Amino acid sequence: MDTSERAGRLTVGVLGAGRVGSVVGAALARAGHHVVAASGVSRASVALAERHLPGVPLLPADEVVARAELVCVAVPTTRWLRSSPALPRPMPGGPGSWSRT
Repeated sequence: MDTSERAGRLTVGVLGAGRVGSVVGAALARAGHHVVAASGVSRASVALAERHLPGVPLLPADEVVARAELVCVAVPTTRWLRSSPALPRPMPGGPGSWSRT
């Protein structure tokens, strides 16, 4: 789907295509957004992505971020977020405050 067809539709990337991320990504797709990529490393995450996000490529996190206008971060720990310089960094404001630096 070309996101220019409908105003307000975004390209979406999912970081962590496990139990939460795969379902949130599928819901965003049903709402008309275009899920362009997802990341998942465990066998369970890969299986859930294939089930809930069929046809969506599984890529490294930095590639997911580079392809998407909106990134859904659904990972169990912020330690994983610090593993890639392309990902947003927590700001001093606490949870929910993110910045690309």
